[in-house]
Amino acid sequence: MVPFQTGANNEAYSATPGAETKTPARIGVSLYYRTWRGNTLQFCPACLAEDAVPYFRRSWRLAFVTLCARHGRRLLDRCAACRAPLRFELISLEAASLAVCYRCASDLRAAPATRVKAGQLTERVIQFQERLLRVVEG
Repeated sequence: MVPFQTGANNEAYSATPGAETKTPARIGVSLYYRTWRGNTLQFCPACLAEDAVPYFRRSWRLAFVTLCARHGRRLLDRCAACRAPLRFELISLEAASLAVCYRCASDLRAAPATRVKAGQLTERVIQFQERLLRVVEG
């Protein structure tokens, strides 16, 4: 299904690690001998700004979700001010919400996100993301 939808050839897809499994690729905690490595979450600043109480969508944890279908923006994976990755476990308990950077306390809702040029490819990517989300959600 992925090669057909994206135009990639079957050999390239079948050589992809995890292509033979039915588990969706999920962005999760990347640990190596108890040392944190890598970015683990993505977010859309515009979505967070619209929320009365900001929350991070489950779909943002899936590796194939890279664009916000609602706002037409690329999802971010780090603070725009200090470039720190998102780390909920390090946010101060005094913080007003989860939509702040643990390192510099910048409001993630104010981060500039690149608007993706509207076009056929963008629409196909969003449609493909939505189709995969329907499959994952059952």
